[in-house]
Amino acid sequence: MTKVLISPESITIYLNNDGLSMVKQSLENSQNEELIGAVEILLRIIKYKQEGKTLLFKEGFLKILTDIIGRTDNQNILERAINVTSQLSGCEFFASNCIDCGLFEECLDLLEYPYNGKSTTNTLMPSLLIIFRVTQDRVGAKNCSSLKLATKLSKLLLSVKEFQEVMQAMLFGIITNLFSNDQARKEMILTKIDKVVLQINPIELQPKGKSLWVVCVKTFNEMKKQTQEIEYTPIDIQRMAEYNSKKTKARQITEEFIQTETNYTNQMNICCRIVIKRLDNVLKENLSIIFGNIIDIEKYHHKFSNELEKCLSLCNEEKLEFISFSDILLKYFTPSMLDLYCKYANNVDIGMAKFNELSRTDVDVGCIVKELSSKGHYVPSFLIQPIQRIPRYVLLLESLIKCLPEYLDEAKKIKTCLNKIRSIANEINENKRRFENKTAMNLWNKRIDLSDYPNQQRDYFAEMGQVLVSDKKNATVWTMVIFSDIAVLTRNTAKSSEKEKWKIKEVYALCDWKVLEIVNEKIQFFKPSSNTTIEITCNKLKDTEFLSEQLRKAINTAKQNKMKRTSITNI
Repeated sequence: MTKVLISPESITIYLNNDGLSMVKQSLENSQNEELIGAVEILLRIIKYKQEGKTLLFKEGFLKILTDIIGRTDNQNILERAINVTSQLSGCEFFASNCIDCGLFEECLDLLEYPYNGKSTTNTLMPSLLIIFRVTQDRVGAKNCSSLKLATKLSKLLLSVKEFQEVMQAMLFGIITNLFSNDQARKEMILTKIDKVVLQINPIELQPKGKSLWVVCVKTFNEMKKQTQEIEYTPIDIQRMAEYNSKKTKARQITEEFIQTETNYTNQMNICCRIVIKRLDNVLKENLSIIFGNIIDIEKYHHKFSNELEKCLSLCNEEKLEFISFSDILLKYFTPSMLDLYCKYANNVDIGMAKFNELSRTDVDVGCIVKELSSKGHYVPSFLIQPIQRIPRYVLLLESLIKCLPEYLDEAKKIKTCLNKIRSIANEINENKRRFENKTAMNLWNKRIDLSDYPNQQRDYFAEMGQVLVSDKKNATVWTMVIFSDIAVLTRNTAKSSEKEKWKIKEVYALCDWKVLEIVNEKIQFFKPSSNTTIEITCNKLKDTEFLSEQLRKAINTAKQNKMKRTSITNI
């Protein structure tokens, strides 16, 4: 698409054809390459359309891009997204929206030097610009002031001589802007920004940075003359108490992380040492189907848990204020963990189904399952625990990072750990989605003949049984199967005792259709070229809403793929 959007005219045509809706859909649901393409389209709109920035801001793209900045592990996507948001910083009401949607906090997290993790020259520059724009606004300066901001600025000032002229100017400009707020001035004194500024050698600064440095020095000196001692208000005392509370909370979360890891490992050990051993003779070849690679998972976590427990004991002996265990997390949050859990996640539903079937139909299996249950060993509980463990890591580390002071090296490492485990969790889910979609594609390719609608790139989206489809003539019940280019109405016409025999009623080329609003709990499926409307409804409203959402996504994908093919053909 970006190869086509190369002029104001092409941008206008794209926008007139509901292009912004497609970009929003891509930004909210796509991964990596498609996401990069969607962000690039926004940059083209800004470049070629005169009011492009204002248009994107009013259409709510600031919030959408902020969500991407917060969740992505792709540096290319992050840098492009933060670049777009910085170009929107000149829009009216940007300051309040930036704080409300969380962009300001994301920018604070990117204020790191020396660069590490997500922080690079390409993220620091736009982040400083965004913070500068927010602090230019008096209300913005009041609402964004915090010890975190002051601490970040203080750290950056230590390396200010290494920055480009424009970055120096923005850094001192932010400090100058903060002088307008009493609380911000107090926070800058508490974090010793004034001392850092006064110690800077102006010879090492670029002209623009030097001129603003002079303003900062003059203002700090005036503040020093006015008061020799900071008076702490009840609010300041409360904030200090909150800091101590967070310190205690950080230790509690770390101890919970280690304790739950120990408990999890013990449960996996019971599963392997008692449950699997007891069921081995009766399950035979079904053992690996039901339990997958759970034995490999237990071995991995046995080592992981031992190292965490040793770390906790050492920290307690040395009476450390914060428990540093990030190096151990980084050692185990690796592709090896990803491989273990991708394999398990792809198998667990099959394993659970097989276990439930054998528990009902095989007397020997049923007897042993009852025996194990009487001792508190429930097989489904063991099978589901590995699926729950990775998301638990994410939640615990998200809570921990909120309690760790920014100046700690451990805080930076925990952020890296959080990014790694989020990436692992996302990849497990994406791998499972691809696996399930591939399995579903293979199943439907066997059930129905789509040779009249060839497409080697076709993907499976969703399916829904008991769908009532109504047109002007009649209403009938079918199963709807949604692919990336077509939607199929089909039905199994075989009797219960016979082999499946699926009959196709209709195939809809999704590029030709639109999903309108749900009216009277019915999806309005509309074909503009023939002015045809079909009403689609399910037994439950939530199923109807789900089907509508999946149709919209599939139609959007189909149209994007068609536009890509068209652009390639034109080239």
